[in-house]
Amino acid sequence: MPFVSEIWQVYVLIFVLQSASAAFTPTFQATIPDILPEEDRYTRALSLSRLAYDLENIISPSLAAILLTFVGYQVLFLGTVIGFI
Repeated sequence: MPFVSEIWQVYVLIFVLQSASAAFTPTFQATIPDILPEEDRYTRALSLSRLAYDLENIISPSLAAILLTFVGYQVLFLGTVIGFI
């Protein structure tokens, strides 16, 4: 967001990111049958992907809170930047 200078640009960025996020899950789930045509492996893969998604939603904020007790938010932000790169 370093090039954002107007509030409408923030709204456009939010819309684009949320649209991409909303399109990811159905696209991801639609590609699993192409990779795993057997029904039992497909069902297991779909279950495991959902489990990973749900666990990430639970563990990630908890881990961030724990890390913030030991390191500053600058270090945590730097770790996030490195993770995205």
